[in-house]
Amino acid sequence: MISSYPVFVIRIGSGYATMATPESPEEKPEFAVLVFTTEALAEAFIEAVGIQDAEVRFLRNERELGRVLAVQPAEVTHIAIDSVLEDGHLQTNCLTLYDMVKDHMPLARSPWDYPVFLLRQADGQFAAIATEKSLVLALFTSNQKAKEYRARLERPSQYELTRVETPGQLHDFLKSLPEETSAVAFNPTIDEESRHSAVQCMEVAKLIEKFLA
Repeated sequence: MISSYPVFVIRIGSGYATMATPESPEEKPEFAVLVFTTEALAEAFIEAVGIQDAEVRFLRNERELGRVLAVQPAEVTHIAIDSVLEDGHLQTNCLTLYDMVKDHMPLARSPWDYPVFLLRQADGQFAAIATEKSLVLALFTSNQKAKEYRARLERPSQYELTRVETPGQLHDFLKSLPEETSAVAFNPTIDEESRHSAVQCMEVAKLIEKFLA
């Protein structure tokens, strides 16, 4: 499996290099997109197979790999990791795209990197924006944005920066929120007149379903 990033793919024209899976059925062929954990392995495969006009591209993290997997055509059903062709013998590690994303790429569906940040009060409550009917939790995608928001609160010293390290931790935290916290505001700000605003907001339930389920 992939234990660290970046990883490398082979770009050919507007697409990515694939190969037939080792157990591809004849009646309905299945293909795997080629991914390598080192640039040297990718270049060696290009040379061994003789791929023309190929270019090795690196992907910095799970999110970038996830975007490559998401644009594969229907016949590309697998990912092949560190494929090696020597003396006509192929060695590879194949996994279905579904299993790869579901079991080994928890960040692939996330629009943001981790950790994310919350502002926790001494009484255990978290910084939130009050609306007429509910509370909107303040969630920050960087340490700096959280600190800038805290500095403009009425009593900044009462708020402690809290890190959420993984999608699983964020999922559990959001599920534990009381019903009156109905939505999440991403990177909210406070202007000179103490007005709170956020460009992006999402209902808690929708956020969990879309990115954390």
